[in-house]
Amino acid sequence: MVSTNKLIRNYTGATGLKTGSTSLALYNLSATATRDNFSLIAVIMKAPSTAIRFSEAKKLLDYGFNTYQYKEFGKKGDLIESVNVTKGVQANVDLILEKNAGCLIKKGQEKNVVQSISINRDLSAPVKAGQKIGELCYLFRK
Repeated sequence: MVSTNKLIRNYTGATGLKTGSTSLALYNLSATATRDNFSLIAVIMKAPSTAIRFSEAKKLLDYGFNTYQYKEFGKKGDLIESVNVTKGVQANVDLILEKNAGCLIKKGQEKNVVQSISINRDLSAPVKAGQKIGELCYLFRK
């Protein structure tokens, strides 16, 4: 397949998107790239030449990948801990992460992310599957 998006062949992680040009709008580009499960999009509008639109998109993508990262803190289904259940058939219940947990942060700032857990430790049967027992939060501290 032929593509007018030169980044597809020349930029590490490039995934696509759309080039375009008209006499009024000049040269435009929406470029996407993914590295380490972190995706970015760069949009260039009204570039004076096709070379400049690719060069500027590369600069934007490079800045994003060099400055930011997606930090994953937990995956859906991860075991957080077990909590005792009174009057239950089982003595305890496993607390499982309901969905993936992560965020976009500036590189080098991982140490500023603090985990906060709030759990109802006074559980009595019956406890139903999917019942909210607690909350896991990630806070950014400067």
